[in-house]
Amino acid sequence: MTATRDPRIDTKPITQLDQEPPSSVGRPRKRPAMPILDLTPEERILFDGFMNDFLDAYTDLTTSDYRLLWLAGVKYLQFLRLLKLEIETGSLLSMSRQHPAIEMRSLLDQLSVTRRARTKEQTTNDPNADELRAALLSLGQRVRRS
Repeated sequence: MTATRDPRIDTKPITQLDQEPPSSVGRPRKRPAMPILDLTPEERILFDGFMNDFLDAYTDLTTSDYRLLWLAGVKYLQFLRLLKLEIETGSLLSMSRQHPAIEMRSLLDQLSVTRRARTKEQTTNDPNADELRAALLSLGQRVRRS
């Protein structure tokens, strides 16, 4: 006899926002209102550090980018909580595609703020890249002919 999992997820509705909703008069707010997270002081430091690092490095984020970054920050905290629990229990709890680290990486890739996206951008913006590519291709053709 196997135990069945309860498919319900115990969640609470969002009842409080960091900021008031934007008014229809005047200039729109720079960042959208996001839910207040119930975090420990240590988690608040980690979350704020995560957000500030990206906000300092990427000053051109739009409001939709900010929402994705905020979600990545939440996944960062979920990942840290999961790691803590795995270390404390000594067992692996998740290996699925829905793992917080995978979801966080996906969100950061969408924002093009990962190392892979930055290095790809650097190589495509290099003015000598086309010349180097042509030289390497011609070398490859010479090697095949010999």
